[in-house]
Amino acid sequence: MHGARNKEQHSFRDEVSALTRARPGIAKLIHYSQPGDQDRLGIDYDAKGRISAQTLLDLNVGPEAHYFLCGPPGFVSDIQTGLDAAGVLQGHIHFETF
Repeated sequence: MHGARNKEQHSFRDEVSALTRARPGIAKLIHYSQPGDQDRLGIDYDAKGRISAQTLLDLNVGPEAHYFLCGPPGFVSDIQTGLDAAGVLQGHIHFETF
């Protein structure tokens, strides 16, 4: 799962697309918070809006899942707070801010 403002700001877009095409067991879900006029839903991105804790929880990956968060401090903090509130174990939430 990756979030970006739009295709212009989407880091490693081509590399991740190539990896997911080469490995059938890998899925990707791309969120654009501010898609551009040329960004195509279902082609360039999968959902509009920011990734949230609920977005991750809706994946239904189970109680043993580990969540690896990376992004600006406010973004990571919001998701971590939501995961905490949902009962995800503290040791299952890993993060790095930039």
